[in-house]
Amino acid sequence: MNKEFKVGIFTAAALALLYFGFQFLKGINFFSSVKKYYVVYNNVDKLAVSNPVYVNGYTVGRVSHIDILQGSQSEILVELEIHSNIILTDSTGALLSGDFLGG
Repeated sequence: MNKEFKVGIFTAAALALLYFGFQFLKGINFFSSVKKYYVVYNNVDKLAVSNPVYVNGYTVGRVSHIDILQGSQSEILVELEIHSNIILTDSTGALLSGDFLGG
């Protein structure tokens, strides 16, 4: 193998590692399956993408996307990615709460 090929392989591996590292830091796990749930709120004060989702204090997923609904002035659509082993029923509610420091 010549030197240029080795440098190319090393660069590709470094870029792949960098990409997967950033995804890991954002809370995305490539080796677990998730289900997507959609929730509509009127106010999502301080909610951000990658925020954790809790059920009874246990982290079960993350916020994956936030968007304003078309044709609506005040409704926000929030996409949640929940671990596939968590079973949520139709009567499950999604409540927003501030952080432990009173946020």
